Amino acid sequence: MTAKTVVAAARERNTGRVSARVLRNTDRTTLHWFVREHTTAGTMICTDARAGY
Repeated sequence: MTAKTVVAAARERNTGRVSARVLRNTDRTTLHWFVREHTTAGTMICTDARAGY
C-alpha cells in the first residue's frame, strides 16, 4: 500500500484565497484544529460530510 499525504484546504468564496496545510492524520482533533485556525466564528462551512468534521 502506498502512503498518502493528507492535505486540508479552505477557500474563501469572495476572494478565492486558499489556505492549505499538510496534516499528520484525519482524526477529529486535527480536523477541528484546521477548521478553527482557518475560519472565523459564524462562517458557513461546506464539507464532503466526513464524520470527523
